[in-house]
Amino acid sequence: EGQPDIFVHMETLRRTAIAELQPDTWVYVRFGDGPKGKMAAEVRLTLEGGPAHTN
Repeated sequence: EGQPDIFVHMETLRRTAIAELQPDTWVYVRFGDGPKGKMAAEVRLTLEGGPAHTN
């Protein structure tokens, strides 16, 4: 909630062997602008829940 939506095409998930995304699943997403808004180019599951941090 409170974050912009990003469209994830099923083929994007299949390329990384993700069968489906459930609500509240944390993922890393590389995205760009699609014809109707933000669109995922790459999706990877995180190893831990919660936002990623860089050191």
